[in-house]
Amino acid sequence: MADNNNFFEITSDDIILNANQKSILILSQKDESAKLTAKETTIECKDKITLKCGSNSIEINSSTVIIKCGASSIELSSSGVTIKGTSINLG
Repeated sequence: MADNNNFFEITSDDIILNANQKSILILSQKDESAKLTAKETTIECKDKITLKCGSNSIEINSSTVIIKCGASSIELSSSGVTIKGTSINLG
């Protein structure tokens, strides 16, 4: 790997970037896990970013951050915090 702060490396068998429609980056790999190591990473997006793992997700858009875990969720926005779920454990 080059010793350069502007260097970014993705190792994968299949990388697809389609800028004719939306900007889409698809990484297909043989291993079941991937690792991104960085001191600081900035992802800029016009609409939203969604991270999914099973039925759980984190969605970030220009006005809210929503964390969902099964039927429970927390929504953070400039107008307040909305918590949905069957119980809240503070201790």
